[in-house]
Amino acid sequence: MKAVFKLQVKMRRKLPLMTSLGTGNEFCHLETFRARCHHGDVIVMETALFGRMRVGRCIKSDAYLTALQQLDPTSLGCSADVLDYMDQVCSGRSSCEVNVASPELHEFRTCPGQLTMYLEATYSCLTSKTLF
Repeated sequence: MKAVFKLQVKMRRKLPLMTSLGTGNEFCHLETFRARCHHGDVIVMETALFGRMRVGRCIKSDAYLTALQQLDPTSLGCSADVLDYMDQVCSGRSSCEVNVASPELHEFRTCPGQLTMYLEATYSCLTSKTLF
């Protein structure tokens, strides 16, 4: 007899995303995205972008960035939707980790040159139930 697995939505909780440097949904180049749910809950990735979306915690506005944007306006505002990749790695599990500097993420590189990129991701935890 095969076991039938069904995802039952009892409670959808958005949990704060933790990095080694604080909370938020920006994960800088040398950081690790970590998703964790309580026992019996599973991760459901909601959004995941990889690139240089905007000035923020990972990309500071400074004289270098201003000069770079004048030379190449595409140096900021570029991104790839990596939700499918993050779903494969994280969704359906109780925890997962993705190093932002990993070669797998960098296969999605859409930004020009060797500019540092970051991951922006959100997830929820859903209660799962096994039926036999």
